[in-house]
Amino acid sequence: MEAENEYLRLALRAARMGVWVQDLRTGHIDWSPEVRDIIGVPDFAGTLEAWTALVHPDDRAPATAAFETAVAEAREYAVEFRVVRPDGSQRWLSNLAAPRVIHGVAVAMVGTVHDITEAREAEARRAASEQALRESEARFRDVLDSSPSIVFLQDLDGRYLFVNKRAAELCGVPQEAWIGRTVEEVLPAYAPELRKEFARVLAAMRPTQDERSGRLPDGRPLATLASRFPLFRADGTPYAICGIGTDITEQKRLEAELRQAHKMEAIGRLAGGVAHDFNNLLTVINGHCELLAQEGGSDAMREHVAVIHDAGQRGALLTGQLLAFSRKAVVEPQLLDVNAAVEAAVRMLRRVVGEDVLIETTLEAAAPVLIDPGQLEQVLVNLVVNARDAMPAGGRLSITTRCQALPEAGRPMPVDLPPGPYMALSVADTGVGMTEETQTHIFEPFFTSKPEGKGTGLGLATVYGIVKQAGGAIAVESAPGKGTTIRLMLPAVVAATAGSGTPATTAPARGSETVLVAEDEAAVRRLIGAGLQAHGYTVLLAPSAAEALTLLRAHAAEVDLLVTDVVMPEMGGGALVDAARRLRPTLPVIYVSGYMNDDVVRQGVASATDAFLAKPFVPSALARKVREVLDSRGGLPRR
Repeated sequence: MEAENEYLRLALRAARMGVWVQDLRTGHIDWSPEVRDIIGVPDFAGTLEAWTALVHPDDRAPATAAFETAVAEAREYAVEFRVVRPDGSQRWLSNLAAPRVIHGVAVAMVGTVHDITEAREAEARRAASEQALRESEARFRDVLDSSPSIVFLQDLDGRYLFVNKRAAELCGVPQEAWIGRTVEEVLPAYAPELRKEFARVLAAMRPTQDERSGRLPDGRPLATLASRFPLFRADGTPYAICGIGTDITEQKRLEAELRQAHKMEAIGRLAGGVAHDFNNLLTVINGHCELLAQEGGSDAMREHVAVIHDAGQRGALLTGQLLAFSRKAVVEPQLLDVNAAVEAAVRMLRRVVGEDVLIETTLEAAAPVLIDPGQLEQVLVNLVVNARDAMPAGGRLSITTRCQALPEAGRPMPVDLPPGPYMALSVADTGVGMTEETQTHIFEPFFTSKPEGKGTGLGLATVYGIVKQAGGAIAVESAPGKGTTIRLMLPAVVAATAGSGTPATTAPARGSETVLVAEDEAAVRRLIGAGLQAHGYTVLLAPSAAEALTLLRAHAAEVDLLVTDVVMPEMGGGALVDAARRLRPTLPVIYVSGYMNDDVVRQGVASATDAFLAKPFVPSALARKVREVLDSRGGLPRR
């Protein structure tokens, strides 16, 4: 028996378990040595109160309540709590006890005390590790869900293990609906192609990449660049396929637009070049038609000449369209009837603004203005399109014109304008309106209040530039929710009749001055020479800019005017004028060309010293322009 007791004590010690017995009638408690070892008090023989004092303050109340309840109800109980050793260390204990019951009353309690500190610490470490893992997974999921890329994970059977939020949103299928399902179940319309890519990476067991374009279930276009790659366990066996895709829809759209822009630029250059060369031919054709008509001849011959001239005029219209397409058209201010321009533009713009926008016009008696017809049309288009964009739900757009003299009482312009007659052109809408802050910026290049991708910010800046170039002013009246009115003031030309801008039909006055002509096209050069000589001028002809300078040096005192083509080999018209003005600073110049695309030449033509004549032209038009320029420079001395 003694040996068995010894074995029991050894077993209890190995299990770090002690035994205690309490006589509930006397309160006496017997503690086994193992209990004393666990609590770190070798000579402990205390009472229940002394034992309770060792229990951690946070655990004392529940431990005492469990003991008292078990005694009162004469039943077993189990409780876990911490004790604080004399050295300050803490141990977790599991206390299991059962009562000895006589006549239904507990007279003694027999229990065990088990040190579970290591188990509790291991559990705490495991819980902390699991919490850290959950937090790590949550962070990883947040990263993937916040990524603009498409991310998904499939097992080797093709069932989705994970799909990030971006992929779910693009496909219109909730994230939870993907898990455990195949592409055939989630996106049956796209299953054949996607299954083929999955099989390809599964067979190769190496990364693959593919680019594809298609449409989402809601019809939106989608282009993706996707990479798929296998995931391997530590032993090298694959367990999943991961895919990462990038939405390149916008990139593809921009690439397509860039390709289209390059193509259109190339076509524009070709169109501009063709139009330029063709204008030289038309100048010769139309010019000689005029010379033949002046020489007279039989009725049949005059009829043939008229037919040729008519064809040449139609050819000139075609080249004008080509130049407009290539953006190399010449800006030529003309006396225009603003009301007629508005009526013509409105007929086209009604189709642009849509049926939900009502266009009303109030056009009063008008005086002509001096402006390029294409530029005025561009102003109207920009203002009307802006007004339409300000009325996304529809509304009313009013265009009014009136002749107005400044200063006018009660109607001041917010900018300074010289007194005189003006044409007031107003475009008003019932749209969303603008704040005062927005109004201070609307004429700045690249400023726009429209959403990203909906405006370039150049429309009103262009309008402002055109109006200022025409000597006018622009004003804005607007408030949030109350619409916008943009009012243009363009100088009116009194005692003049607006027309189409075609040259006058009266014969040009003759002259006796000397004109130097620089033109590389021989036929055009001969035509200019013949036409000017026929009107009394002495003409010096040069096939290049270099020869023109040589002639100018030789006849510096005689030359009254330089007529030069804009585009010539080796040295263009702009460079020729710069060199010529070093010899003759006040030498008047007339540029001729089928298009004008050189900034230096543009600046020169825009000055008061120079003039421009667009090809094709006839000899009388050139003679008229020469007389006009020479008469305007009559008082200038030669040098």
